[in-house]
Amino acid sequence: MTLLEKFKYYLNTDRNKPSEVTIKNYLSDVRKFITWFENQSHANFHPTKITSETINVYKAYLIKNEAPANSIERYLSSLRKFFNYLKQENLINNIPFNREINIKYLSKDPLMLDQFKIYLLSNNISKTTIKNYLMDIRHFLSWLDKVLCPIQNQNILNGINISLIDEYKYRLLKETHLSPVSLNRKLSSLRKYLNWIGKKDIDINNISLTNNTGRDIKKTINIFKEIRSKNNEKLHENSNKTITPSPFKLIDIIIAIPLVKTLEAVTHHLWKIKGANVFTPAPQEYQKSPAKLAKLLTIFSISKNIKNHHIHNTPKSIYAPLEISTRSLPKHKRIYFHLLHTRPKWYNIYHSYPIVHYFHTAILLILTTIIGSTLFNNFYESSKQNTVFANPPWIQPKILTFQGKLKDSYNNPIITDTPLRFAIYNNLSASGAALLWQEVQTINPDTNGSFKTQIGQKNPISSSIFFDNPALYLGITVKNDNELQPRQEITTVSYSNNSQQLQGLIPITKNNAGTKNVILALDSAGNLTIGEKAAPTFEASDGQFTISGKTLLLTSVIGSDSNVIIAPDGNGIIDLQKPLQNTTNNNNIESAQGAVEIDDLLAILATSSGQSALTINQNSTGPLISASTSGIAMFTLENNGTGIFTGNLFINGNSLTSANTSFNLLNTDTINLNIGNTATAISLGAGVGNTTINNTLITSSAYIDNLYT
Repeated sequence: MTLLEKFKYYLNTDRNKPSEVTIKNYLSDVRKFITWFENQSHANFHPTKITSETINVYKAYLIKNEAPANSIERYLSSLRKFFNYLKQENLINNIPFNREINIKYLSKDPLMLDQFKIYLLSNNISKTTIKNYLMDIRHFLSWLDKVLCPIQNQNILNGINISLIDEYKYRLLKETHLSPVSLNRKLSSLRKYLNWIGKKDIDINNISLTNNTGRDIKKTINIFKEIRSKNNEKLHENSNKTITPSPFKLIDIIIAIPLVKTLEAVTHHLWKIKGANVFTPAPQEYQKSPAKLAKLLTIFSISKNIKNHHIHNTPKSIYAPLEISTRSLPKHKRIYFHLLHTRPKWYNIYHSYPIVHYFHTAILLILTTIIGSTLFNNFYESSKQNTVFANPPWIQPKILTFQGKLKDSYNNPIITDTPLRFAIYNNLSASGAALLWQEVQTINPDTNGSFKTQIGQKNPISSSIFFDNPALYLGITVKNDNELQPRQEITTVSYSNNSQQLQGLIPITKNNAGTKNVILALDSAGNLTIGEKAAPTFEASDGQFTISGKTLLLTSVIGSDSNVIIAPDGNGIIDLQKPLQNTTNNNNIESAQGAVEIDDLLAILATSSGQSALTINQNSTGPLISASTSGIAMFTLENNGTGIFTGNLFINGNSLTSANTSFNLLNTDTINLNIGNTATAISLGAGVGNTTINNTLITSSAYIDNLYT
């Protein structure tokens, strides 16, 4: 099997298999490169012979032959894919596309963070994620530099090992109180960076490394090669660590937890006073004493190769114990795990409501209060306190407004001063004990007999009457006559004192109320009237405004001769979802009584392709269309399709055709018939058959050929 066949098999079996067209392009581009190489070198192709210089010469060859830039990029991409496959199969040692590391450039960026950023960008990783990656890596390297600074001539990457990673993770979790999710993100960034370095092939230019800087750079590159074999790993789950519940939760809540939080707050406050240093280098005494320094750094156990070590995330047992898989646990541990964490569905639903926690807190407070009160009453004698009686609050008496009209037995208005007796009952018809209050007033009606008075000014109405009786009725007696029937019910409104206004606004039915800052109310006739010259607007700015009734009538004020205007805004339309119909005979056209009349120009802008722009359907015997000028009919289209024109008929087409075999033209009432007065040639009939002329034929021409009469 040739290299191309192996490469094709690799592409077809890859987990991220490219499309058939892409595979075809890959093979075609590689085959083209192999042919070019064999023609140039006059030797058989072998991947180990290809260097970065060969790639540059091939690229120059493509440019010289005026290959499009997009095609050149595609050719190089195909070759890069091919040589990556060869490197993966260990068929070559170095990929010719990898840039050689320039010593001068590496001295500026020895940790290759810029190259790592370019790698992330080439993998279509978002800018926010790249920013987080670089920030997390720089944070770790800065911390590592501070931790390893006492060691002389120690390369920073030479100190990376599993113990150091665990120490870094511990400090982030315990000293900075970083959340497990954020901690795992930082560890993931570190894994990504170290894996990239481990997989990258680095070649050194033939530059003499005579100075110290060159030696340090070479040492750094050797470290890159040493950590090449690091592999990415899955999230480490520590299922053996479980949270043991305390049997004394009440004691924890009342005593232990507040005490621990207090100690943590004090420690945190002292830490902030000292400068809030999270990562600090080793003390000076350790720098001066190599023995103490070696003892201090034993936890780091510096290693040159971390092939068998891994960077573990924070276990789920710390922050998400319910997501731990129990399949690999022994039976007794699974039982213990379910007893510790598994709860029935109703229990989880019950605790999902936030109010439940307040309810539990309230129960705890009630129990604590009861226990405290019981202990207090048992050990201490309650002190006797004198009772202080306060005066009840003064309640303002009620005042009712009443208006009416006085008429005599002949229905004539009474305009003289008349005494009226007002009485309040708790029964619609009973008297005696049902009488709760009464007073007599002399009212002064106007010329129409109308009056308005306030009940309760002379004899105050106690508020207790309204509080103690669910239903009250007002009885009125004129002079010494019998009480008017029926009594009027009084609506009892609690704590309504002199209610003449609502939120400081008066009803629009009040005299001189105006039309602004008033309460809309119906008058005695049940009408809502907005007087003066007001132009009110009822607007639903963000929703649908609905006016509904069994019959909806939109009219202008009687006698105003005003219009009813429907004006949608912008590109809005008037959506008539039912037919138009006139049920009256109010028309300006006398011949169209009861019709829907349009007293203006009418234009139809239609966009239909399968339906006519104007449809007329006559369901009775009347004509389809009737057009007139100043009341005189000019055009009528009858029910049977007959058209009647008062004026001339002008046709600009070429033919006047009929589907019938017989066609009569001007068959009645026409005495003189002129056909083609300006025609120089007239053709009647077909090539065969007869043409009959019943009248005398008079011609101005002297020549008539084959004429039969």
